Order: sequence, then C-alpha cells, then structure tokens
Amino acid sequence: MMDETNLGDLYNYGNTYADQQSQAMQVGPAAPSVRPNHKRSKNFSDHEDEVLVSGWLNISLDPVVGKDQKDGRYWSLICEYFHEHKTCSSKRTINSLMHRWESIQKCVNKFCGCLTRIELRCQSGTTMQDKVAEACALYKSEDEHSKAFQFMHCWNKLRTQPKWLAKVDELAAAKTSNKRQKTSSTADPSATLPSEIGQGAVEGLEANALTRPIGKKKAKAALLQEKKKKCDSNLRKYVGTEEGN
Repeated sequence: MMDETNLGDLYNYGNTYADQQSQAMQVGPAAPSVRPNHKRSKNFSDHEDEVLVSGWLNISLDPVVGKDQKDGRYWSLICEYFHEHKTCSSKRTINSLMHRWESIQKCVNKFCGCLTRIELRCQSGTTMQDKVAEACALYKSEDEHSKAFQFMHCWNKLRTQPKWLAKVDELAAAKTSNKRQKTSSTADPSATLPSEIGQGAVEGLEANALTRPIGKKKAKAALLQEKKKKCDSNLRKYVGTEEGN
C-alpha cells in the first residue's frame, strides 16, 4: 500500500546531526518539575513515531475510509493500527496520538520548507547530505527556542509519499491564500469602506460626486453641443420662412 523504505545513510546522518544538536543544548541541570505530583507519560520513541506515521499514511490512503469519515472514527482507526503494529508496551490514547501527529506534521513541514529553500540556492557540488545538514542548521536558527529538528526518522518515511506531498501542497496553498487575503484587505480601500466610514458617509460621497463641477473638456463639449442646437434651430426657422413665401 506504500513504500516505507528508509534512506539508509541519509537517515543515520540526519539523526546523528540532530542528536549532536540536541546534546549541545543540554548545558545545565534539568529544571525541577512544576507539578511534582503529576505523572508525565514517557516520551515517544522513534519506533512509536514511525508506527504512527505508518498508521496515518495507511488509513488516509484507504479508499473506503479516506477523507469522508468523521474525525472521531478516523483517529480511532489510526489508534487501532498503532496498537496492532507497535512492538513495544505502549499504551497511547487517541488524544496522545493526535497531539503527537500535530507536532510531527508541524515540524516536518517546517523542515521541508527549509530544505526547499536550500535546494533553490542551486549550489554546485553539494550533495543531498550537505543540503540536509544545511536545512537542519537553518531550521534550528529559525526556531524560537533554537531547538534542533527531531523528526528526521518521520521525514524519511513521509518525504516520498503522495499523501504527504498532497498535504504539503494543501498547507502551502492555505498559507498563500491567507497572505493574499491580508494583502487585498489592506490594499483595496473599497473592501473596508462601509465598515470604516459608515453608510451615511458613503451616501455623502455619492452626493458629492453628483454635484462635483464638470471638467474643462466636458464644459467645452457641452458649449459646442449647445451652439450646434441653436444653429440647427435657426436653420429650421429660416427654411420654414422661405417655404412660406
């Protein structure tokens, strides 16, 4: 149903790079827990992430239970897939899997954007590993907490999948649409005119437009038209007088 082949050396290289960045950030002791009595669930392992990604891809690609199903049923099926295919003693809930997928999707999409920008530079002599390393560095430099990219294993599973590529295009289109709406609302005064100045002010503008003096060209044209009418009228009177005689 899908190709889950990892990229071998590229996968190991990417994970090694991310691990090094993560270790470099650990410069002090961990902060004490704000809620010491709260039992926090264990972090997701790479295996759990990969099974979750596989579940999202498989359930989404199923033509019988694809996009048209309700979200509750949809994530219930992904949860079932996760627990059927995992090889560890994980007891993740639907909400936990949903939140984890949101994090994966957000971070992988951001990394894809970084990698695209690196590829657009068209630097000669750079390998794919070089581009991935530069994308990782760019990702970390733009993260508000200087956090390294942690989902290289998920990116390797998603990067060639049609469902994921379609999702990336969908997110990009939505982002572009939002930018266009913001630009048009600020650039087009008529888009905000009624709400900003009120209907009465609009009517006042229309009245002013009706009583506004005509321009020089229009005035000359009107004068010539008036003279023509007078000439035609005088000509008709003259012709009528001649015929009467």
